[in-house]
Formats: sequence, structure tokens, C-alpha cells
Amino acid sequence: MAAHKKALIFFFFFSRLRLGWFFYWRLKQLVKDFYKKIALRNSNKAILNGALVRIIEANQNQ
Repeated sequence: MAAHKKALIFFFFFSRLRLGWFFYWRLKQLVKDFYKKIALRNSNKAILNGALVRIIEANQNQ
């Protein structure tokens, strides 16, 4: 009985641990994706701004 109880407790703890790891990993992925999205949006903005500046400069030079 004691061994069975111990195994049950161990299994419960282990499954909790795995669940915790999974949530931690998922959160990490979500954060990474979020930052990637922000970085992409900022770089796209920078590219667009750069293109606009070049177009304006080209128009002024003509």
C-alpha cells in the first residue's frame, strides 16, 4: 500500500512537473513570437519610412 501511494504521489508530481514545463515552454514561444511580430512591424515601419524619405528627397532634387 505504501509503495502504491508513493508511486501515485510521484506520478502526480511528475505529471505536474511536465505540465509546468509545457506551459513554461509555450509561454516562452508566445513571448518570442510576440517580440518577433513587434520587431517585424517596427522594421517594416522603418523600411516604409526610409522609402518615403527617399521618394520625398528624389522629388525635391528634381
